[in-house]
Amino acid sequence: MHRGLRAVTLLAVFIASTGCLGPRFARCPGEGGRPWLEVESEHFTLRTDLSIEEARKAASYLEQTRIALLSAAWPSAAQRQMARVTVYVLAESSDFESLFPRRVSGFFSLQGHEPLIVLHGPPKTWEQRFSRRSEASSSTLKHELTHHLSTYVLLRQPRWRSEGLAQFLETLRLSEDGRTAILGTPHLRASLYMKRVLDLSQRGLLRDREWSMQRVLTWDDRPLDAYADWELLTLYSGNWLLVHWLYNTQPESFAQYQARLAQGRAPALVQPEVLPEL
Repeated sequence: MHRGLRAVTLLAVFIASTGCLGPRFARCPGEGGRPWLEVESEHFTLRTDLSIEEARKAASYLEQTRIALLSAAWPSAAQRQMARVTVYVLAESSDFESLFPRRVSGFFSLQGHEPLIVLHGPPKTWEQRFSRRSEASSSTLKHELTHHLSTYVLLRQPRWRSEGLAQFLETLRLSEDGRTAILGTPHLRASLYMKRVLDLSQRGLLRDREWSMQRVLTWDDRPLDAYADWELLTLYSGNWLLVHWLYNTQPESFAQYQARLAQGRAPALVQPEVLPEL
């Protein structure tokens, strides 16, 4: 789907620092680390040890991605007042990988009313194509930013909807001029994995206690470390499949479901009302 996007005005202030603007886990220049910069745009405070040029690109990309996601998913919220997001970007992916679990490629955190996103690498690496033969790609930034933006729209949301929508929107693709976006491109990794899982299930090689769509729907809030790799992949992929299917085949019911969540209704009560087929 293509939607028009309004132009984004960036007024960024670049502050070179010999101090430590980075998070506590980063090395300050006095400890042998690189100098950190602070870049302020309309909706973000970017703190990074990227070069000034890459930091400028990152700030611009943050603003473009934000308005693209809002225009595609929640156009009525585009003018809504939201908290400024602090974004930390570690220039070296190896620094990030040495600090966080291997399953983590970036993350969103909300402490009180202070949203935080942590990423790594220059902005061109935030978008990963699924294959050389396809323009389809996924984006850690879009995934984590979806988590942030959705907190202003939905007062309550089950985990399958939260993670499924984040994966659905992480494949959103901006045009080179930043004026349009393509929405709904299949998440190829999730699609291929679910094809394999469904095939095994149909052949009787997966039992219900090992996998079922009902388990995807009832995904609880246990920490990610509590799951085996295959189980976590199945849950994430199943979340994407469920949201992709609802968006494309049950758009009116899915919209009603989200509208009631936005009113603060309990997901367990809303689901049988508007999505009884689940």
